[in-house]
Formats: sequence, C-alpha cells, structure tokens
Amino acid sequence: MRHLALCLVCLTLIATGACAQTWSTIYSTNFDNSLFTAGKTVDSVDGWQVWTDSGLGNASQVTVQKEPDPSTNQLMYIGSYSSTSAVHPIGPNSERVRLSFTWEMMPTGDVTNANLDAYGTWIMLTDTPNPSASPRSGMITSLYDPNTGIGRLMAYNQGTGPGTGWVQYGNFNIGTKYNFTMDVNLATKTYDVYVDGSQLVSGYNIYSPSESKISYMIFRRRYKSGEFAIDNVTVEATPEPSSLLALGCGIVGMAGVIRRRRAA
Repeated sequence: MRHLALCLVCLTLIATGACAQTWSTIYSTNFDNSLFTAGKTVDSVDGWQVWTDSGLGNASQVTVQKEPDPSTNQLMYIGSYSSTSAVHPIGPNSERVRLSFTWEMMPTGDVTNANLDAYGTWIMLTDTPNPSASPRSGMITSLYDPNTGIGRLMAYNQGTGPGTGWVQYGNFNIGTKYNFTMDVNLATKTYDVYVDGSQLVSGYNIYSPSESKISYMIFRRRYKSGEFAIDNVTVEATPEPSSLLALGCGIVGMAGVIRRRRAA
C-alpha cells in the first residue's frame, strides 16, 4: 500500500503542476564541429536552411566564419542580403521552449534603415519555417543607428496602448557579444528575455495569440539592418501536457498492477 500511496501522490503532483519543471536539450551547436566548414554556407547542414521572404533563397549569405581571435572558434554569419534568414527545426512541437544563443552585431553592412522598428535583425520562435509568415511566438530585434552610435534592443509585446508593439528594453554596442535567452510559454501566451543572465523582459504577450506550437527558430536579417553573427545555439523544451498525461496514465497503470499483486 505504501508504494500505491506514493504513486498516487506523484500523480497528484503532476496533475497540479507541482512537480519540478525539467528542461530537455533538443538541439545545440557552436558551429565548431566537422559538419560546418569555414567559408561555406550553413544551408542544408545539420538541419539548417536559408530563406528569404519569398521562400528558400540566397544560401551564400549565411555562412560559417572563423573569428580573428580565437581563430579556432567558428560562428554563423548572416550577411548583407535583405530579408535573409537562417531557419532550423526544433521539433518535436513544443508548448514551452527556451532558446539561448550568443549574438553580435558586426561593424559591417548597410544600416540605412536602422531607425525603423520592423527593419531590425529578428530572432523568432514560430510554427512555420517561412520567416515572413505568421503565427509567431517570441520575437526580439536589434537596431543600430550609425548616426548616433546607439544600438537598441527591442521585443514585441502584443496588444494596444502604451507598452505594446515594439518596446525597447536595452542598448547594445556594435562589435560586442551578448548572451540571450528567450523563454516562450504558450500555455500563458507570454515570453521572457534574458541578456547576459539578467531578465530584461518579463511576461510580454506573444506576437500571435493563436500560436499553439513551436516548431522552428529563425534568425532573420531585415532589409538594411547590418550584418550579425550567431554562436552557441541551444534549444530546450519541457514536456507538453499530453506527455505529462501519458506519464500520469502510466503511473495509474503501475498503481493498478501493484494493487492487483497485493490482492493476489
């Protein structure tokens, strides 16, 4: 009976969400392994695809590059072609996803439209590989103004009134690396953003309230917004409610087996 009681307690914890949340890594790369070759495109390598807003396109604009120092480190470089995106699936479809990466705006490229919010370098979690399509979940951007030397970090907060739309939450320096984490929770339709370990965005409403799953991550260069580099990409997910339900059913079944054995 003690085992049965423990099983029922665990099931209750799962049903009430009281069990500690666990994250599983479903994709990770630092672009240093043998799959990636410096000077070559990432298109069709390790699941990556290169898109433009009109579909699959200019693969030459998303390449693997070596850093000057240390020269052993490789990163993904998104060049000057307008509306170029690096896209990667992050299945299985998940309700709660955490995307972490290192980002750096490079001191190269055309930044003519740097003051227009929608023209920045976008990082998105979506349910479609098409970077110009909806629905989208978490969505952040970065804008650099060469006239003032100011870089702005912005996140999209769906809604109306003050504090919605593209909202600035910080600044950045060109040529400096930053570590980002974007944590999207489709159960609450909200997301958080961390930069270098500090939470700078909390509970922003996702771009598309109808979003029901997250299947892709997208690193997108919008128009003339500068060139940028991405490194140390990690995607984590938590079990979906259906997975928890299956686990709960398994525990119930285990409890039944134990009870029948006791009765025998």
